[in-house]
Amino acid sequence: SSDPDSSPAVAAPPTEEERQRAACEVLWERRRAREQAAIDAETKDPAWAYPMEQKLREYTSRRFQSSLVEVFEIDCKTTFCELRAHGFAPESAEEFNRVMDAVKGEPWNDFTGFSYSHKEESGKTVHWARLSRAQPPQPPDPKRDAESAAVNGCIELISRKIERDRAARDAQPRD
Repeated sequence: SSDPDSSPAVAAPPTEEERQRAACEVLWERRRAREQAAIDAETKDPAWAYPMEQKLREYTSRRFQSSLVEVFEIDCKTTFCELRAHGFAPESAEEFNRVMDAVKGEPWNDFTGFSYSHKEESGKTVHWARLSRAQPPQPPDPKRDAESAAVNGCIELISRKIERDRAARDAQPRD
């Protein structure tokens, strides 16, 4: 006969919430990959992109003139512009974000979305920004609308988990 204490542990099947979270991860990754493929395939609208690149070059050269941020790439397509810059001081990320946020107040601004990131490379910070151009409303698309509803469900699922985790933490005795 075998010793019950020496038998391998059998993993419990995933809970419904764990299955839902896994499905959300798949949904977000598929959506991210599709969005990246669309960005990679986007063509340049020369009538908008070239003048906007020039405006952004002039704007950033003025704003970063006496700073430790150096813009080395500005690339506009049809629905967005991307900027990349080197930062040579720890506070350069805050400065980069502040300057990009100030674009919103420029009279030539027609961007409605702003995304930023920063990462360390070879002793300096590389700053990245994507400025999304205002787009006309899209016609209804049942597939897109269903995916958006699924994403909203995922957000609710994660929000409930965060609330439960916070409540459990708050319920713990304090020292």
